[in-house]
Amino acid sequence: MIYQHSQSHPENIQYSEEQSQDNIGIVMSGKRDQRVDVAIVSVLPDIQPFPYVYLIGPMGQIRDLQEEELDPENPIRVLTCVQEPQETRRKEGIILEYPAHHIFEYPDRPKGLLMVGLIATSIFTQPGDSGALLVDELGQPMGMLIGIAEKRSFFMHIRNICQAMQLKEFSDNT
Repeated sequence: MIYQHSQSHPENIQYSEEQSQDNIGIVMSGKRDQRVDVAIVSVLPDIQPFPYVYLIGPMGQIRDLQEEELDPENPIRVLTCVQEPQETRRKEGIILEYPAHHIFEYPDRPKGLLMVGLIATSIFTQPGDSGALLVDELGQPMGMLIGIAEKRSFFMHIRNICQAMQLKEFSDNT
Protein backbone atom coordinates (compact mmCIF):
# COMPACT_ATOMS: atom_id res chain seq x y z
CA MET A 1 0.00 0.00 0.00
CA ILE A 2 1.37 3.40 -0.89
CA TYR A 3 -0.09 6.83 -0.48
CA GLN A 4 -0.16 10.05 -2.41
CA HIS A 5 -1.54 13.46 -1.68
CA SER A 6 -4.74 14.69 -3.28
CA GLN A 7 -4.18 17.34 -5.96
CA SER A 8 -7.27 19.33 -4.96
CA HIS A 9 -6.94 18.88 -1.19
CA PRO A 10 -3.25 18.36 -0.29
CA GLU A 11 -4.12 17.94 3.38
CA ASN A 12 -5.97 14.73 2.48
CA ILE A 13 -4.15 11.54 1.63
CA GLN A 14 -5.34 9.20 -1.09
CA TYR A 15 -4.58 5.51 -0.86
CA SER A 16 -3.54 3.17 -3.62
CA GLU A 17 -3.40 -0.61 -3.83
CA GLU A 18 -0.18 -0.43 -5.85
CA GLN A 19 2.60 -2.46 -4.27
CA SER A 20 6.08 -1.09 -3.85
CA GLN A 21 9.36 -2.82 -3.04
CA ASP A 22 9.73 -1.06 0.31
CA ASN A 23 6.12 -1.62 1.37
CA ILE A 24 5.94 -2.03 5.17
CA GLY A 25 2.24 -1.66 5.84
CA ILE A 26 -1.09 -0.03 5.20
CA VAL A 27 -1.55 3.71 5.65
CA MET A 28 -4.38 4.16 8.14
CA SER A 29 -4.38 7.95 8.44
CA GLY A 30 -2.28 10.91 7.40
CA LYS A 31 -1.99 14.66 7.20
CA ARG A 32 0.17 17.24 5.46
CA ASP A 33 0.16 20.97 6.10
CA GLN A 34 2.77 23.60 7.02
CA ARG A 35 3.55 21.93 10.35
CA VAL A 36 3.43 18.19 9.60
CA ASP A 37 3.76 15.59 6.86
CA VAL A 38 2.94 12.34 8.60
CA ALA A 39 1.08 9.06 8.19
CA ILE A 40 0.09 6.32 10.60
CA VAL A 41 0.82 2.88 9.19
CA SER A 42 -0.44 -0.52 10.28
CA VAL A 43 2.71 -2.62 9.86
CA LEU A 44 2.37 -5.87 7.90
CA PRO A 45 2.59 -9.05 10.03
CA ASP A 46 5.74 -10.33 8.29
CA ILE A 47 7.72 -7.14 8.98
CA GLN A 48 10.22 -7.53 11.81
CA PRO A 49 10.41 -4.84 14.52
CA PHE A 50 12.59 -1.95 13.48
CA PRO A 51 16.07 -2.39 15.00
CA TYR A 52 16.81 1.33 15.33
CA VAL A 53 14.47 1.56 18.32
CA TYR A 54 16.83 -0.79 20.15
CA LEU A 55 19.82 1.42 19.33
CA ILE A 56 18.09 4.45 20.85
CA GLY A 57 17.11 2.63 24.01
CA PRO A 58 14.12 3.17 26.28
CA MET A 59 11.90 6.11 25.42
CA GLY A 60 11.30 8.90 27.86
CA GLN A 61 8.37 11.31 27.92
CA ILE A 62 7.94 13.69 24.99
CA ARG A 63 10.22 16.71 25.28
CA ASP A 64 8.59 20.06 24.61
CA LEU A 65 11.46 21.96 23.06
CA GLN A 66 11.36 25.70 23.72
CA GLU A 67 13.27 28.34 21.75
CA GLU A 68 14.71 29.73 25.01
CA GLU A 69 16.53 26.42 25.64
CA LEU A 70 18.92 26.94 22.73
CA ASP A 71 22.35 28.09 23.87
CA PRO A 72 25.27 28.05 21.39
CA GLU A 73 27.68 27.66 24.32
CA ASN A 74 25.83 24.56 25.57
CA PRO A 75 24.01 23.01 22.57
CA ILE A 76 21.30 20.39 23.01
CA ARG A 77 22.71 17.00 21.98
CA VAL A 78 20.37 14.77 19.98
CA LEU A 79 20.45 11.46 18.15
CA THR A 80 18.59 9.44 15.57
CA CYS A 81 19.02 6.06 13.90
CA VAL A 82 18.92 5.48 10.16
CA GLN A 83 19.08 2.42 7.92
CA GLU A 84 22.23 2.17 5.83
CA PRO A 85 22.90 -0.47 3.15
CA GLN A 86 24.43 -3.06 5.50
CA GLU A 87 23.24 -1.96 8.94
CA THR A 88 21.24 0.44 11.05
CA ARG A 89 23.37 3.23 12.49
CA ARG A 90 22.98 5.62 15.37
CA LYS A 91 23.83 9.21 14.43
CA GLU A 92 24.42 12.05 16.85
CA GLY A 93 24.49 15.82 16.51
CA ILE A 94 23.19 19.06 18.00
CA ILE A 95 20.17 21.27 17.49
CA LEU A 96 21.19 24.21 15.30
CA GLU A 97 17.91 26.12 15.13
CA TYR A 98 14.38 26.07 16.50
CA PRO A 99 11.90 27.05 15.27
CA ALA A 100 13.30 26.63 11.78
CA HIS A 101 11.52 26.72 8.43
CA HIS A 102 12.26 25.35 4.98
CA ILE A 103 10.49 24.91 1.65
CA PHE A 104 10.17 21.24 0.66
CA GLU A 105 9.13 20.16 -2.82
CA TYR A 106 6.38 17.59 -3.39
CA PRO A 107 5.20 16.03 -6.67
CA ASP A 108 1.89 17.91 -6.37
CA ARG A 109 3.62 21.13 -5.22
CA PRO A 110 6.52 21.81 -7.60
CA LYS A 111 6.99 25.28 -6.08
CA GLY A 112 7.23 23.64 -2.69
CA LEU A 113 5.50 23.84 0.66
CA LEU A 114 6.87 26.07 3.39
CA MET A 115 7.20 23.93 6.53
CA VAL A 116 7.42 25.83 9.82
CA GLY A 117 8.16 25.00 13.46
CA LEU A 118 10.93 22.58 12.46
CA ILE A 119 13.96 21.46 14.46
CA ALA A 120 17.17 21.89 12.43
CA THR A 121 20.07 19.64 13.46
CA SER A 122 23.66 18.94 12.46
CA ILE A 123 22.90 15.21 12.02
CA PHE A 124 23.86 13.94 8.56
CA THR A 125 20.94 12.08 7.00
CA GLN A 126 20.14 11.00 3.46
CA PRO A 127 17.08 10.67 1.22
CA GLY A 128 15.13 7.64 2.41
CA ASP A 129 15.76 8.38 6.10
CA SER A 130 12.47 10.31 6.42
CA GLY A 131 10.47 9.34 9.47
CA ALA A 132 13.53 8.71 11.65
CA LEU A 133 12.86 9.60 15.29
CA LEU A 134 14.85 12.40 16.96
CA VAL A 135 15.51 12.03 20.70
CA ASP A 136 17.58 13.94 23.24
CA GLU A 137 20.31 12.42 25.41
CA LEU A 138 17.68 11.14 27.87
CA GLY A 139 15.74 9.32 25.15
CA GLN A 140 12.92 11.86 25.13
CA PRO A 141 11.25 11.98 21.69
CA MET A 142 11.52 15.40 20.07
CA GLY A 143 10.69 15.02 16.39
CA MET A 144 10.56 13.02 13.17
CA LEU A 145 12.79 13.57 10.15
CA ILE A 146 11.09 15.32 7.26
CA GLY A 147 14.04 16.18 5.02
CA ILE A 148 17.54 17.52 4.48
CA ALA A 149 18.87 20.74 3.00
CA GLU A 150 21.83 23.05 3.40
CA LYS A 151 23.80 20.42 5.40
CA ARG A 152 21.04 20.31 8.02
CA SER A 153 18.43 17.69 8.83
CA PHE A 154 14.94 19.01 9.54
CA PHE A 155 12.63 17.29 12.01
CA MET A 156 8.93 17.96 12.65
CA HIS A 157 8.32 18.70 16.32
CA ILE A 158 6.73 15.67 17.98
CA ARG A 159 4.02 17.80 19.63
CA ASN A 160 2.88 19.05 16.19
CA ILE A 161 2.59 15.45 15.02
CA CYS A 162 0.59 14.41 18.09
CA GLN A 163 -1.77 17.37 17.71
CA ALA A 164 -2.27 16.88 13.97
CA MET A 165 -2.98 13.17 14.32
CA GLN A 166 -4.93 13.58 17.61
CA LEU A 167 -2.53 11.24 19.41
CA LYS A 168 -2.20 11.12 23.18
CA GLU A 169 0.93 10.20 25.03
CA PHE A 170 0.55 6.82 26.71
CA SER A 171 1.39 6.35 30.36
CA ASP A 172 0.50 3.80 33.01
CA ASN A 173 -2.00 6.34 34.39
CA THR A 174 -4.00 6.78 31.15
